[in-house]
Amino acid sequence: MCGEPIQDQTRQCVKNVEPVPTNPPAGEGSVLPIPLKGMKIAVSAIAEA
Repeated sequence: MCGEPIQDQTRQCVKNVEPVPTNPPAGEGSVLPIPLKGMKIAVSAIAEA
């Protein structure tokens, strides 16, 4: 992440958002049932105008 404050991290996340494909992959929207220390995950964001 780009910075310590949550505002910096949120700003970077919004800058990195890409459009969701029309036919997203099967794993889109899946969640991990348990937290795993040190494991990095991808987060998708969907916005409608």
